Amino acid sequence: MAKNFFSQYLWNKWPLKFSLTVLIHSNPESFFQISREMLN
Repeated sequence: MAKNFFSQYLWNKWPLKFSLTVLIHSNPESFFQISREMLN
């Protein structure tokens, strides 16, 4: 839960490109899941 909150904080407060980079490195599976949802 704390990890999700931290990810949300990064997403809201920091540049999108940097946030995506952090997400990719911290949790690749989540990133790919989110990517599929965004593309669909």
